[in-house]
Amino acid sequence: MMSTQVPAAFATATTTRRPPAAWPPLALAVVCAAAYAIFFVMPYYVNDLDKLPLAEVAGGMHDPKDLWPRNGSGLAFVFTFGGLLTLALAPFGTIIAVGWAAINVALGRPSRDGLTVAISALAAAIGIVTLVWLASPFASALFTWWLD
Repeated sequence: MMSTQVPAAFATATTTRRPPAAWPPLALAVVCAAAYAIFFVMPYYVNDLDKLPLAEVAGGMHDPKDLWPRNGSGLAFVFTFGGLLTLALAPFGTIIAVGWAAINVALGRPSRDGLTVAISALAAAIGIVTLVWLASPFASALFTWWLD
């Protein structure tokens, strides 16, 4: 009978390649940025609060409980719970995504192929833009308004 073992010289050539480890931080950065957009920015624009000064919005003159989606619609629970989770977890998720992407580039994956570097750079860019946005007066006004 013939042996079914592959010689060691051919074993590395037949192994399958794993996808780059850059996809998880990209997914995490996109999910965190999308959560801010869905739970905070979208209600701000849907309720036409963009036509008002930020100080007025943050000052509590427009109670979010009286506006869409928290005004008794079926989405009230989803947006309330989703917004609370986003406020509590998304900053940490964004920092983790940026750090993970930086580690992928700086320490280098074994292959250091162009796709891994490009995906990691995109994840870091999305995360950094999200963190800069979090420090903006616009985000601060939105969070103050939402928590009112």
